[in-house]
Amino acid sequence: MARVGGAGVTDDDELTGAEGVGFDSVRVVELLLACEERFGVELPAEELLSTPLTIRRLPERVARAGR
Repeated sequence: MARVGGAGVTDDDELTGAEGVGFDSVRVVELLLACEERFGVELPAEELLSTPLTIRRLPERVARAGR
């Protein structure tokens, strides 16, 4: 279950998993698609879902994809 109102969420929390923010794989893919559309980059979902993705790492991944 996602944390309501972002209570206690930090930059190092994972987006998925019980100990993280609580996103399921569908929500992560939706977020990645939104980032792709907004920033004009390609973010392969398989690669991002195979490693822990934190709130801090997402913009780093977007920046790397834009190079």
